[in-house]
Amino acid sequence: MKFARFGEPIWRFIVPTESPNEKLYLAKYLGSPLSMLLYSEFDLQIKFWGFVFETWFGENQKILLHWGDTMSKPCKNLNFRFKLDLQLLVWKEDRPVFDGGTGEVARKATPSKLFSDRLKSVLATKCHLNSFLKEATYLKESDITEVRFPIVQMMGLDAHLCVLKLNGRKSYVLEEVCAFPFPSSLGLSNIEGLLSDLERIYEETRYCQENSMERVSRGKRNIKKISYKSWITDVLQNEEDESEEDESEEEERGEEEGIYQEKGEEGNEEDEDEEGEDEDFEEEENEERKA
Repeated sequence: MKFARFGEPIWRFIVPTESPNEKLYLAKYLGSPLSMLLYSEFDLQIKFWGFVFETWFGENQKILLHWGDTMSKPCKNLNFRFKLDLQLLVWKEDRPVFDGGTGEVARKATPSKLFSDRLKSVLATKCHLNSFLKEATYLKESDITEVRFPIVQMMGLDAHLCVLKLNGRKSYVLEEVCAFPFPSSLGLSNIEGLLSDLERIYEETRYCQENSMERVSRGKRNIKKISYKSWITDVLQNEEDESEEDESEEEERGEEEGIYQEKGEEGNEEDEDEEGEDEDFEEEENEERKA
């Protein structure tokens, strides 16, 4: 199988270049501005972002993509009902090891949708980061700031990749990694690298790696477990945050209905014009017959 080089359009490695299928793909999905306006959030998940994500990560046995308004285990354990469009699960031996990343999809960028989706992703990812530190028992405190969880936000055919991390005790920061358009592989390769780093850190710190016989013979003390409680803070959500998310979804649905109504009105005007032309033509024929 071919792999896209860093930053290249991934669909060129899915559909043969210069083939009829490539031209059909471009014409059908990317060629019409009107069709882009009609696409729903789910259209973008299935026809665009889901397609390239599944192709890119499809052969990676350590990453599982979980689509469609799903809730992660760390969030449910804290009674948070964050419904995520995409979960990136780190997988091992037919079971999920931990929640590695989140993704949100929207049909277009609006202020309310942009910030409500970002807030939801950050809160959910904070749950994942806290849960990870609880289980990475022997992680050195000097390495805590190197633990970075990816958050990808897709709006229309544009995407932003950020990471959530701790830059000090009880201090969480959101850093932007890159912006990339569909169908560039730039963000996908970054996401895969971040998840690979998390998997490596988890495996190295889940259990004590020291040689106990060597420790006893040299008179060393036991390796201390991480004091994660001194680093993390609880996840808090206001009721206003939930209402803002509902409002942004209603706004998006209203915009979609408006597009369909406009299209219907245009169609009615065209029908009326055609009916008028037919009547004029019939009148002309009758006059010719009389003559």
